Amino acid sequence: MGLRWLVPAAVVPGLLAACAGPRPVGAPFVEAEHERCAREGDGALAGRFLLHRPGGGTEPLADRAVVLWPASDYSRAVAAELAAGRHPEPEGRLAPYGRWTRTDGSGGFRFDRLPPCRYVVLAKYPGGLSGGGLLGGYAAAEAEVGDGKDVDLALDWPPAEPFRAAIQPAAAPAPGPAGPPLPPTPEPSPAGPARGGVAEPCAPYARDPVQRLRCAWVTGPERDRFVLPAGRGAGLRTRMDCIPDRDDPERYAACVARGG
Repeated sequence: MGLRWLVPAAVVPGLLAACAGPRPVGAPFVEAEHERCAREGDGALAGRFLLHRPGGGTEPLADRAVVLWPASDYSRAVAAELAAGRHPEPEGRLAPYGRWTRTDGSGGFRFDRLPPCRYVVLAKYPGGLSGGGLLGGYAAAEAEVGDGKDVDLALDWPPAEPFRAAIQPAAAPAPGPAGPPLPPTPEPSPAGPARGGVAEPCAPYARDPVQRLRCAWVTGPERDRFVLPAGRGAGLRTRMDCIPDRDDPERYAACVARGG
């Protein structure tokens, strides 16, 4: 499977952001989203980290740190914070699932033995008085590795656009023998009725883009893609929390049984 970009690599650091204190990560950490990418496989991801000179041309960025994380709501949010020049709160939850390397003399890097999964890649530019400028930062991109496939990508400094914590829904699960989809269970909104008396179940998540999107997935027109039959009688938060397990019906049913 070839490379599927969400956005090119990015960093938009600023002096105010650089001086700000650590920021909390707004997305929840779901262990299952990372465990599925932690085993070994037959895929590989390779690339180059290149510096674009102000006067034109490029040069390889050698001996730069590169990290590979399983792509999740949480890792995307951390990458977006770093790529924007901000400082997310120190945390070690991604460390057990990260793969690390350094670029070689040609700016190249490679991660082998990857299982089929989506990954977030970050490369660090330390900055300096010449070349890319005084302030350094992180270039970030997202790519998908297929089973037994090699993926190639390029990270540029400075980047053309910022990395955004975009979320891509997975493919819809194949229909099973359970019959036609059941109608969704109506749920009261903690925020009360909206204008015109129509409930707004996602109103409590208006300030959290990740949870707001998850809520829209399980309550909107495509809800049957994200809620398996075992979860169609569950509460709203349970349906949201069990989205990462929907590709495994048994694991999804266990998630619903324990309430998320």
